[in-house]
Amino acid sequence: MADKRDAAGKDAQQRFLEIREDFLARLADSGQSRTELYYRPKPGDAREPTEEEVVRHWAEQLGIPVNDILIGIQRAFEVAAEQGRVVTSFRFCVPQIVARLNEMRGSRVGG
Repeated sequence: MADKRDAAGKDAQQRFLEIREDFLARLADSGQSRTELYYRPKPGDAREPTEEEVVRHWAEQLGIPVNDILIGIQRAFEVAAEQGRVVTSFRFCVPQIVARLNEMRGSRVGG
């Protein structure tokens, strides 16, 4: 099986580490002390993916530039600050990542 990489030459694990690092750094910048992604299911709801699984899902989307994911994360923190809220989970970033992808959809040639 061929080693799958994105356009920048990164595999899913490298992408995961980059996305995780950026997200955790933004948490730290916002005053939160958490240093890891949540990797255990919420009590009573094991069907919902863990935070780590959500990040891994995005990392595995090799056709999506990591930069667009990071811009979505940045925007999520900006939106939260504007609303007087605090980002406490990567899940808050997902709508902003999707919005970024929708924004870029029409501007990319061949992809």
